[in-house]
Amino acid sequence: MEKRTFYVEGNTIRKTAPAKEYPEIRRARKAKERMQEERRRKERAVRAAQRNQERALYMNPAYVAFLSMCVVALCVVCGVYINLQSDISSHISNIASIENDIINTRSANDEALNAIESSVDLSSVKYKAMHDLGMVYPRASQIVYYSVDESDSMTQYSDMPEAEK
Repeated sequence: MEKRTFYVEGNTIRKTAPAKEYPEIRRARKAKERMQEERRRKERAVRAAQRNQERALYMNPAYVAFLSMCVVALCVVCGVYINLQSDISSHISNIASIENDIINTRSANDEALNAIESSVDLSSVKYKAMHDLGMVYPRASQIVYYSVDESDSMTQYSDMPEAEK
């Protein structure tokens, strides 16, 4: 846009002064400048995006080799992890079966103990001891009492007297 100048008449010499700039013209000029700046900014963004795409598409052999090794290492780690998980699962099932065997064995032991305890009849044992083996209850003269001081052990200094028959 051209700037218009005009002469100012004075008492000395003529001077040129810029023309008044009207607000509409100023707004139009600023809008035009903003549009040009916006266009430049968009062009820079497009160029930057194109450069980034070009960089992203470029892969040298060393980078490809590095990525390949990373993928192989990741596959190995995943395989080892899956193998360990499988081992843990099998160990857990083995432990569960062993615990089941322990429970069954304890149950069988308890049943056998109950059978043994129920098979022993104390009255039959007493009868057999008294009649078949000749055992008798002790007489009062055969019973020897001793006292213990507050300790829980006792020292024997001589033999116990023989029981009368």
